[in-house]
Amino acid sequence: MRAHLRVRTLLRDYEMLNLLILSVVFFAAVGTAFSEGGPQVPKAFAVTGSGKELTVRLGSGVKLELALIPTGEFMMGDKDNKPVHKVRITRPFYLGKYEVTQAQWETVMGNNPSRFKGAKNPVEQVNWEDCRKFIETLNAKAAQQVGKFALPTEAQWEYASRGGRETRYCFGDEKAGLVEYGWFTDNSGSRSQPVGGKKPNDWRLYDMHGNVSEWCRDWFDGDYYANSPSE
Repeated sequence: MRAHLRVRTLLRDYEMLNLLILSVVFFAAVGTAFSEGGPQVPKAFAVTGSGKELTVRLGSGVKLELALIPTGEFMMGDKDNKPVHKVRITRPFYLGKYEVTQAQWETVMGNNPSRFKGAKNPVEQVNWEDCRKFIETLNAKAAQQVGKFALPTEAQWEYASRGGRETRYCFGDEKAGLVEYGWFTDNSGSRSQPVGGKKPNDWRLYDMHGNVSEWCRDWFDGDYYANSPSE
C-alpha cells in the first residue's frame, strides 16, 4: 500500500496551466487501507477512521485528512497532452482532502519555507527533493503501521482530480465554473489562500483546480502520453 503527495502553484488564469508561479505544495495520500488490529501507533502519530475517510494525527493537534479514491478507468489527457488514452486504476488509494498546509509541514519538518505565511495556507517554496524528504520523514514516523506515503503518479493525480467524471474539469466543461472550485490570479490577489475555501469535487478533494501546482512521482517525459502505462 502506498501514500501520495501532491503539489500545486497558483494558476495564471482559468486554464489548468502547469505554471510554477508560487512554486510547489502538495497533498498526501495513502494506499488502500490500514490494517485493523495491527501494531499500535504512538499517540503523536496515529491513524483513525476507515472506509471512505482516514485521519492521520501528526501531533500538536495537527491532522491530515484523507479520502478514499476508488478503482476505475478514465480517458487520460486533453488537447494539450496527447494522445488521449484509456487508463485503469486497479487499486484504491487514499489521497489528502486538502493541500498540505504550512502547519502540517512545520509539524513534520520543523520549518516553514513558505512566502505567503498562514497555518492553513498550503506550503510552498518547496521542490521535488524537499517533498521527498517530507515523505521520508512521514514514513519514518509511521514505521509501526501498514501503509506508505509517496508522490502520486500522474495518472493517479489526473484520475483523482477529475473526481470520477470525463469532463474537462471536475464539475463540467465550462471554465467559467472554475471560480467556484479554484483560486487563480484574478480571484486570489496573486497569493495562496487557505485550503478548503472552494467547493470540493465529487470525491471530497478540495483545491484540485488552482491555488498551487502539484508534484507527481513520474519523471518528465515529452512522450509520456504516448508511452505511459494503461494501468
